[in-house]
Formats: sequence, C-alpha cells, structure tokens
Amino acid sequence: ALRDPWSIGAIMALSASIASVATATRDSRRRYLTSFHLAEIAAVWGLALVSYPIFRITRSSPIGDDGAALLAIAAGGVAWFGIRTLVRTITGTQSQLLGIGFVWISSLRNWPSVVAVFTFGALFGLLAPEFGIWALPAAAFQYAFAHLALRRYHDAQRTYRQTIEALGRITEIAGLSAPGHAAATARLAGGMARMRGIHPGTVDLIERAAMLHEVGLMTLTDPAVAASAHSEAELAEWGAAIVATAPELEPAAELVRTHALPYRRRGQESDAAVPLESRIIRTAGAFDRAVRVQGATPHEALEFLHLNTAFDFDPEVLRTLRRYLAATGVIASTD
Repeated sequence: ALRDPWSIGAIMALSASIASVATATRDSRRRYLTSFHLAEIAAVWGLALVSYPIFRITRSSPIGDDGAALLAIAAGGVAWFGIRTLVRTITGTQSQLLGIGFVWISSLRNWPSVVAVFTFGALFGLLAPEFGIWALPAAAFQYAFAHLALRRYHDAQRTYRQTIEALGRITEIAGLSAPGHAAATARLAGGMARMRGIHPGTVDLIERAAMLHEVGLMTLTDPAVAASAHSEAELAEWGAAIVATAPELEPAAELVRTHALPYRRRGQESDAAVPLESRIIRTAGAFDRAVRVQGATPHEALEFLHLNTAFDFDPEVLRTLRRYLAATGVIASTD
C-alpha cells in the first residue's frame, strides 16, 4: 500500500498527465498543450499534498475516518481547483491575445464538472468498504447524471451559437451586406475583448451582438437604399428592435442599438450611454468593412479609423485593435 503523499502524488500526477494528453489530443482546438499539462500536474500534486496530511491529522478527531475523508476530499478539491486555475492563468496570460481577467474567470467557469468528478471519487471511497465492487456503479450512477446534464447544457449552448450565426448571415444571403462580414466582425470584436481581459460572459455577449449588428438591413429590400436613405443609427435601432423580440437577446439588442453611436459628442469627453462593448463592435465592424468592402489594406483601414477618433472611434479601443492585429500577425508588431 502507498502510505506517503509523495508516492500518491506521483501516481495521481502520472494518471492526470495521461488523461490530459488524451483530452488534448481529442480537442484539436486546444493550442497550449504544455501549459495545459503543467496546470493539471501541478493541481494533482497540490491535491495530494493537501488532502493526505489533512486526513492523517483529522482521522483521530471526533469526526472519525469518514468525516476526515470528506474534509480531506473537500480541502484537496479546493486546492486542486485553485492551483489549476492559477497555473492556467499564469501560463495563459503569456499569450498576448488573452488578458489576465479573461483567463482567470474562464478557468473558473468549469467548476460544475470539477464538483461532479470529486463527488464521484468521494462516493466511491466512502461506499467501497461497505459495498465492495458495487460501490463503483453506485458512484458512477451519480456521475452519469451530472455528465449527461452538462453534456446537454453544452449541446444547447452550441445550438444557441449556431442559431445566432445563422441569423447573422441572413443579410449576407439576401445581398444586403458583404459575405463573411458578420462572422469576421464577431471574431475581431471577441478577440479585442479577450485581450482587454473582459469577463468571458461579456465576451460571449459582444460576439453575439457583433454577429447581429447589421440585422437591421433586413428591413430593406434594396442594398443601395441602406447607404443613401437611412442613417446607420436608424438601421441599428431597427436591428435592435428585431433582436429584442427574443427576451434572452435583450442585452445583445442594446449593444446592437448603441454600436452605431459615436463614443463622444461635442462638449463631451466620453458618452456614458455608449458602453465599451458597443465601441468595440463599432471599431471591429468599421475595420472589417474597410478591408472587406472597400478593399483597403489593414494599414489603410487603421489610418481611416485614426482619422475619425475625434468622435466616431474610441482611441483606447483603437489601440487594442492595433495590438490585436499585431499579435495575430495581420500587421507587423512595430507598425
């Protein structure tokens, strides 16, 4: 039997490494495999070094072995999750594309799956002395419910995103906006928001609003009319009215409405009615439109935006755009 925390930690770290390799290999979108492995291994060592001493110390107390085991599991789980989140934040912010706030909160968002895994382990450990081999299916039954619930939640989220993307492409299919403009604006706005360290939930909101920022063009039948008969603010108001018909999308509708407004007016330093999220969408949309529709180079598009920072485009947001373009290789970092 393994009785010292170092042996236990080594075995658990090895298991976590194998599991992380399998997970990373399966997920082709995971980019920072080394950072991912480091976080998992450090977290498992933290689990072993915290839970084992606590169990040894508390098992002789009035709470007994079962109480000591639960306390050790809870403390080890908190240590595991905290260390894992901290290491992921430190390694994740080495990328110029991600702000520390975004990485930290993103790492904390998967706590339900962590609770499900640790609950499975706790149940199995407590039931094994009484149920023997039957403790495994008994504990797995609880985990299966949690796993299915989380799977259905993620499936619903994926369907939700795909629906938003489909709605955002309606104006493109109708010939009212440039093909790919909505998706490109959403990617650019989301990337800028992540770089600024904005809360992941708000980043999702920005991307949804950016996908739908030109949906007001659906009220028109002639693309030429959009450029001559109605202002950008009017089209944004109509688009916001369409989006707001879905109560779940009301926050996105507000961003659709305000993204067409200048960040300041004469006599103002900044218009508080135009949130940062809307300014990001406005800047991203204008940049992509200049490149995609007007045929400008990235440098020419940036120059156009710089010439309109007096009222239309927030200089701080424009600096974020420049940093993001440099970090993604669209422009040279020294430009």
